[in-house]
Amino acid sequence: MSEAMMREAKEKTDFWDHLDYASIRAHRSSVTSATCSSGSAGGYACSNVDLQSFISLENIGCGCVTARLLDCLCVQLRFPTLRTNLLPSPTTRSLFVPPSSALMLWLMLASDVYSTYNNDIVSAGYANDIWGWTSPAGQEIAIVGCSTGTSFVDITNPSSPSFVGFMDRNGAASYWSDMKVYDGYVYIASESSGSGIQIFDLSTVAADASNGLTAQTYTASSVYTGVSTTHNLEVNEESGYLYVLGAYGGSDSCGGGLLVLDVVNPASPVFSACYTGADYVHDAHCVMYHGPDAAYQGREVCMTFSEDKVVMLDVTLKCDIQLISSSTYDLTAYTHQGWFSEDHSYFTLGDEMDELNIAEVTNTRTLFWDATSLANPVVMKDYRAATTSIDHNMYNVNNYIFQSNYCGGLHILDGSIPVPMTAGDSVQEVGFFDMGSSCSGAGAPWLGSWSNYPFFHSGNVAVSSIEQGLFVLRPQFYGSGAVSVAPPAPTITRSVCVPTAAPTPPPTVVTTSPPTPPPVPGASIVPSVSPTVTSTTSDLCVTFVVSMTDSWGDGWNGNYLYFDEPENMQTTTRKVTLPSGHSGSATLCLPAGTYSPFACGGSWKNEVGWTIEGYGISGGAGSCQPVAGNSFVLLADGQTVPPTLVPTPSPTLSPTSAPTECPTERTVTVHMSDSYGDGWNGNHLYFDDVGSMTTTEYKMTFWSGYSKTKSICLPAGTYSPFACGGGWPYECSWVIEGHDISGGASSSCTPNSGSFTVSDGGDGGCCCDDKINQVLANQDTMMGFPTSSSADTAGESASPESAGSSEVAVDVVALVVGTVVFAGVFTGTVAVAFFNRERYLALDAAYSAGEPSSRSLA
Repeated sequence: MSEAMMREAKEKTDFWDHLDYASIRAHRSSVTSATCSSGSAGGYACSNVDLQSFISLENIGCGCVTARLLDCLCVQLRFPTLRTNLLPSPTTRSLFVPPSSALMLWLMLASDVYSTYNNDIVSAGYANDIWGWTSPAGQEIAIVGCSTGTSFVDITNPSSPSFVGFMDRNGAASYWSDMKVYDGYVYIASESSGSGIQIFDLSTVAADASNGLTAQTYTASSVYTGVSTTHNLEVNEESGYLYVLGAYGGSDSCGGGLLVLDVVNPASPVFSACYTGADYVHDAHCVMYHGPDAAYQGREVCMTFSEDKVVMLDVTLKCDIQLISSSTYDLTAYTHQGWFSEDHSYFTLGDEMDELNIAEVTNTRTLFWDATSLANPVVMKDYRAATTSIDHNMYNVNNYIFQSNYCGGLHILDGSIPVPMTAGDSVQEVGFFDMGSSCSGAGAPWLGSWSNYPFFHSGNVAVSSIEQGLFVLRPQFYGSGAVSVAPPAPTITRSVCVPTAAPTPPPTVVTTSPPTPPPVPGASIVPSVSPTVTSTTSDLCVTFVVSMTDSWGDGWNGNYLYFDEPENMQTTTRKVTLPSGHSGSATLCLPAGTYSPFACGGSWKNEVGWTIEGYGISGGAGSCQPVAGNSFVLLADGQTVPPTLVPTPSPTLSPTSAPTECPTERTVTVHMSDSYGDGWNGNHLYFDDVGSMTTTEYKMTFWSGYSKTKSICLPAGTYSPFACGGGWPYECSWVIEGHDISGGASSSCTPNSGSFTVSDGGDGGCCCDDKINQVLANQDTMMGFPTSSSADTAGESASPESAGSSEVAVDVVALVVGTVVFAGVFTGTVAVAFFNRERYLALDAAYSAGEPSSRSLA
């Protein structure tokens, strides 16, 4: 996930993890059909939308919502991994097998134990996304995403749906999953690590439904393992391509960008392209464009929703994907999802987090965009509904816009609007169906309807409710009988992909230099043939080495180090990445010239570090722009760049190692705060040059909680501190005690908060602290601790990410020994060591809280 997506995921996860599902769910397994009349249908608030049927989560294999006693049985049968040897293996998906007297007795005795974990167990059963499929025989199948897998429900008879079967997730349970269908195969993705993309032949479901079979257990036909986790999928049935969005891990993850798979053979997806120029892609809508913009008629266009912008791409040639436009809008919180109108003249967009996080947005907001020019789409209407719920997913079909707005349920807008819209034009709501009173108010933002599928030829709309199950609804304006939906896909035609001719390589030059050494294993090197770069000397190819590091140890997650202009990022071959592991190096050979490298394009930028060996230049990953002054020159003779050609950044002092002269050091106390209460998420406060960030010992951070005060010993000199390098920098703030200087963190690692001076000698020096640190080091050795680094002894808590379970055990020993020492067993200098015992307590507390031992929130 990207940093913004991680924030959204964190907020949702915290909400869902602490729900008492048993109290909010409607404890009913089904509801008979009911006409919406006088604002109600079957007890649900509505307008112009009839209830065809409702089937609960437990009755489609998704979860357990019975009384506490039967929850035990239900969970044990649904999740075999939780089963004990007191329970027989299930032979059916039916969740309510009559227990024997002995089993009932066991359940009664165990019910209190299970009730302790009631929220965790029951919350394992809930719904998320939904899609649909119509078989060649006309059967309408709702495909419902669940926390532990995917449910298949036959709703051909909408008033009597039938649970046909369930397919377990390929991986752990996850709050997120998505599914799309192409040519009779469903593709299922999840944020669960290692889940890949499950591929399943739906003809099996159709056959079982025809034969009246229910509650079947299905297994994926195959799994595409080119990715590990995926947030969303999009399929263009007119082109035969599957678009994998927000994917990470695996050989084809594309760093969260737009991954394209050819599914013309639907059982065997084949990698086609990867485009990272739209940054992290959360969702997309891809069409064969037939709108009013003549420049793109007949071409395949993907509209991506990339967290803070809408990006239009011409994806006709997968080998040469072209950026059409990138557009932002006012009051942006999280650009989530949207859909083209059927005539492609406009599109609608939902910003998921604006109602929650932007004061000016109090009611459900939908943005209507004029798309008559794909190169310049503009917002033509900011529509505010009467509800205050958060919007989620919407689709435009038959000139109606079907919106799943979480607690607001299903809302339907009239999509027959003029383009462009004027101030006098309005948007009309033509129907809604509220999912229930258990989901209302600001206290339950992420319950209710996750999504809907309005594309069935019958006109019935399948809607997923997170905490309840599957609703089958029907708008009254459709009348009875079948309705006209999107026309069937035409015969697929493919454009021949002819890559742009590679530029002419520089002429061969005979030199006496040794041959270019082979690349070091562990780094992925892009060939050095590339577009011409303006050179300060000549086009002679000069060899140099790039050393790359990743603090987490999983490679650069889609980030690349570029040796070209930002506008050439999508075409240049002058780039290098670290595909896996903690470190690696690469040997490149580029024409002589001046280069300002920059790293960007993927996720987890704060983990990235790189150094150009022999040229005194290093950095991390950030925005896709060169950092001023961070340049080096390749000379024709291969000599090291003269120092005058690489500006040396200031502050006045650039310490690179621990000082040894006590009289020249002073204690600086820093008060750090985090507005969210989860620590600084990898940001650090630096007291050194920007170029020394990856090596300096003069930095500090904290890993959990709202605030922390630390002290650090600095040599005499002038300092311009800055904080950066992690996620959610806007949460961070700091104050340096006694020096009238404070600031926050930013994504750009540049000093901007002023300077302060530490003078030589005098009272308040760090000599005593230095002795305390030495005692601590001695005690570490005596107790078998790893020796602390200078940064740690200077006040920085060790990151839990770099510690192991053995260190946690050692911390417990340290606390026990500390208690004995504090009681007086040891005296003198040994007792002094425990003045700094907070680092052991903090580390132990971080591990107890599970923070941040795993980055996965799915």
